[in-house]
Amino acid sequence: YKDIPLNDYYINILNNYLDFWQNIKNNSESTIKKKKIFTILFFNYLIDNNIYDLKELNKEILLKYLDNIKNDLLSKKISIYWNLKSIFLYLNDNGILKDNFNLLIPITKRYKQKKLPSCFTKEDSEAIINAIKEEVSNTPAGYRNYAMFLMIMRLGIRKIDVINLKWENINWESNTITFIQSKTKKINTLPLPNDVGEAIIDYIKLERPIKIRGNDDNVFIRAKYPLVKLDASLSFNEVIKKALIKCNIPLDKYNKIGTHSFRHSLATELINEQVPVTIIASILGHNNDNSTKTYLEINKKSLALCFIGEDYE
Repeated sequence: YKDIPLNDYYINILNNYLDFWQNIKNNSESTIKKKKIFTILFFNYLIDNNIYDLKELNKEILLKYLDNIKNDLLSKKISIYWNLKSIFLYLNDNGILKDNFNLLIPITKRYKQKKLPSCFTKEDSEAIINAIKEEVSNTPAGYRNYAMFLMIMRLGIRKIDVINLKWENINWESNTITFIQSKTKKINTLPLPNDVGEAIIDYIKLERPIKIRGNDDNVFIRAKYPLVKLDASLSFNEVIKKALIKCNIPLDKYNKIGTHSFRHSLATELINEQVPVTIIASILGHNNDNSTKTYLEINKKSLALCFIGEDYE
């Protein structure tokens, strides 16, 4: 669809709609971003068809829009359908629309992948982290990447939460990490393994600039100027691919390569070690219970048995 600038009318509705889901419904940043993208896509279509006020929207225009996306990927279509239902419900509830256009949108189930992200074997996980460790002195962000990967692999923390990690989140006296999860907005406390703590210290001593611009609250920062907090969109896929090549592991051995693969590995290892599902859920940050108490009940022997993989989002 054409990238058409929204007029003040649509901008106002968009902002109020996103504000509702962010501040009232507490949607995550990533969810809000998706809602924004699909809503702008729809509003652009309306403007392109000379609909400058939603009161002018009719059945024919909407059906034409749905017909235009019929050949899109199933996952994208379902995302569009769900966002349309969301925006129409909001518009109806706020008196902006009177007609119930949701009746025209196909009934679908939320898209679920038939296969979970590929789970690295324990041996491959160990090989990957060792390959990354061997490169700490050969790349500008070697120590940083190793520390971040080790934290993700050992503790199952989501990548975004590692990126957002602040000094105040680390308690060196109790060897714990406490942070608010970006996705669930819930507090999680996890033990800080010795090797993870040592990796962070090596990063501080050997690589992290002493003086950086702006706020110095974040543990991990860019390796190149500007020396600021890492962007949330940072991808580790290339780092993983290079490690796989270094270990002579075929890139097509797994369906997906990314941090999700390690998180799935963690869940699999914990299940294999017969760790209760409730505890696994709390480690991954998926339950509503006090994850701190649940996780800290796991003894050191259990933790040693679990080669912790990365994150499921």
